[in-house]
Amino acid sequence: MRRIFKGPACLLTLILFALLAILHAEAAETHYEAYKQVLYPEMRTRLKKLASDYPEVMRLDNSEELFDLKYAVDCEANKRCILDIVTISDFHSDARNKV
Repeated sequence: MRRIFKGPACLLTLILFALLAILHAEAAETHYEAYKQVLYPEMRTRLKKLASDYPEVMRLDNSEELFDLKYAVDCEANKRCILDIVTISDFHSDARNKV
């Protein structure tokens, strides 16, 4: 039976396999931040920032402003929760051109 790899080709193959093993080991050690719950004040801050940064596609309203509905649950330090209403749309396009 004839050997496929001889001399430099065999050495190059071994080096390639060693590099792949190192890269695989490094990838396996990569740690990602686990999902965590976002508290109410931080979520409201994020929503406001998104609405501010992308007004052409996101609008942030709340139930009290739109419908005079107050939310009866305290979210933090005896402050009432605000029920946010997020609208995602293309606000600059004519409604007749939307599907």
